[in-house]
Amino acid sequence: METLQKRISSVFNIVLPVGEGSGKSVDDPVQVHVQEEGAYEDLLSRWLHFKSVLEEKKLVIIRTVPILHHGKNLVRIDLQSRSESITSAFSRIEHLYFDISECIKSVDCAQIAIEWQDIKLEWPPLFSSTDDYLDFYLDEEELEKSLEIETARLTLRKIDSQKWSVQVECRKANKSVGDFIKPFKPIPENLERFHQGCLVLAKQLALFAAAQEAPHFESPFGDWATE
Repeated sequence: METLQKRISSVFNIVLPVGEGSGKSVDDPVQVHVQEEGAYEDLLSRWLHFKSVLEEKKLVIIRTVPILHHGKNLVRIDLQSRSESITSAFSRIEHLYFDISECIKSVDCAQIAIEWQDIKLEWPPLFSSTDDYLDFYLDEEELEKSLEIETARLTLRKIDSQKWSVQVECRKANKSVGDFIKPFKPIPENLERFHQGCLVLAKQLALFAAAQEAPHFESPFGDWATE
């Protein structure tokens, strides 16, 4: 099957410095081969423009989410995809993953890590009760909470009925760590276990913010973790 990258090359006679990944999952991202600082943003903009033209769809970027996955720096772009014709029209959300590990230069974030070590135990629980958890389980797609100083954000997001994403992001360092977990039973013991796992993610992010390379972290959620 012809990849989008090959279609761009053949139709527009342009070779973009990207790999052959489909971009449809964290395990098959489009690899971006540029090393100039900030250059990947322009490249992704061009890639999305060509995708829009070839697929005859209007693409609107909703948000960009940094992800750490198996030691690689990825970025997930959430798009609203719209198509209108005489016979049909549709609108849906698409998620595209890009590996930008080659584009990110390591920075010294030791001070940020110190701040995280000071505040990580003050992380407010995402759920104050099992009723809060049930509200999310039944009705909501995403829930997030920021620290008061607004340097960090915890996000719980539903991928599907059997897979949720937990992500902790440090805005100053533009780094994040996360995990995929299964939904859990609404009992107080499980809420405590979930919140302790989130604290461990915060600690992992503090270490990542201070490191020159992305360390390997074990999942803090044990048998709740899923691929």
